[in-house]
Amino acid sequence: MLTLQILIDGFAISALYALGATGFTLIFGVSGVLNLFAWRHHGAGGGSGPGPPRACSMSTLTPER
Repeated sequence: MLTLQILIDGFAISALYALGATGFTLIFGVSGVLNLFAWRHHGAGGGSGPGPPRACSMSTLTPER
C-alpha cells in the first residue's frame, strides 16, 4: 500500500512540475518572440542611435509619410 501511495504522489508531483514548466515556457517564449519581432520591426535602438529600443506605441506602427 505504501508503495502505491509513493507512486501516486510521485506522479502528481511530476504532473504539477510539468504543468509549471510548460506554462513558464509558453509565457516567456511568447514574450521573447514578441520582443524579437519588435526589435526586428523597429530596428535595434529604435532608430535613435545606440541604446535600448524605444517603447512601441500605435503611432510607431503607422507608415511614415
